[in-house]
Amino acid sequence: MISRTSTQRYKSSPDNLPEIARQLGVEHVLEGSVQKIGAKVRVSVQLIRGTSDAHVWAETYDRELTDIFAVESEIAGAIARALQARLTPNEQSAVAAKPTNKPEAYEAYLRGLAIWNKLSSGTEDYDEMVRHFSEAVKLDPQFALAWSFLSVAHSNQYWAFKSIPALAEEAKTALAQAQRLQPGLSETHFAEGMYDYKVLGDYEAALRAFAVVRELSANSTAAIEFSAYVKRRQGKWDDAVRLHEESLEIDPRNPIILSEAALTYRALRRFTEAEVLVDRAREIEPENPQLLTQRAEISLAQGDAVTAERLLKAVPIVNGDTETTMALVRFYTIERRYPEAIRALQTTLAQPEKL
Repeated sequence: MISRTSTQRYKSSPDNLPEIARQLGVEHVLEGSVQKIGAKVRVSVQLIRGTSDAHVWAETYDRELTDIFAVESEIAGAIARALQARLTPNEQSAVAAKPTNKPEAYEAYLRGLAIWNKLSSGTEDYDEMVRHFSEAVKLDPQFALAWSFLSVAHSNQYWAFKSIPALAEEAKTALAQAQRLQPGLSETHFAEGMYDYKVLGDYEAALRAFAVVRELSANSTAAIEFSAYVKRRQGKWDDAVRLHEESLEIDPRNPIILSEAALTYRALRRFTEAEVLVDRAREIEPENPQLLTQRAEISLAQGDAVTAERLLKAVPIVNGDTETTMALVRFYTIERRYPEAIRALQTTLAQPEKL
């Protein structure tokens, strides 16, 4: 089964399902729509055979909004029967699980998750992500899934932006809440792995936690991919490449994975493979400045300063975008254009500091 982060890159009513099936490497495509009217919801779903565009199964469900999770379970069971597939006990439990009784809490959680799935996440993005996950657990203090991702968001804030004790404590507290509520939840183990990795720097503990996630959820790309990042930090490059390849089999149109795998290949000086992956990501997100910057840095690593400068000049400098600015600094420094490097650094230092 292909990850949701790859399928959501397509528009809601795609024109060419066989082509999408080919791009994703799947035999069937599940297409659907949700209409919300007041406290009621209509869910229309159809299962289509990718090679022939033929309908295998279709159904429409009219329910109260509070029954939306029960509808998800019904749909999953119907699809499994249509495909003559057998769900594992863990999959059956996951399908039947009702993460929260409050739709508004689930909506807040989904808003936070949407930011988590973005390729570019700066300080403001993480602040907003934390706000959404915090709102979710405020609306439903028993919402373990939201507690897990609140911990993940704080762990990333601690690692990426400001390593202060308060953030580490926030991550630990949210993780403890998730562990108290649903210790066996795969997302709880994922949050544990992220805390071990990002806050404690305990790579082996992180890998053990991510391994548990993979046992509980067969296609957990996040656990596979973050295992790759840990292996990369440990200098176990062959393991990292293997894990990148595995996650891309499940999530082939995820720009985050494509971008990170390209970073690994660039570090290994496998520049052609790195370029291919960045170009694949740019096909999905052509306007993303981070990908253009990354493509420029691959050219610079190969000694092609002309192409690197052309690409970097095409990157729009967004307020607070230190990643692009520092790419310019590295370029100007390598080219010994020190006054321009200093101006780029001054631009970065002039940005207001944000948590």
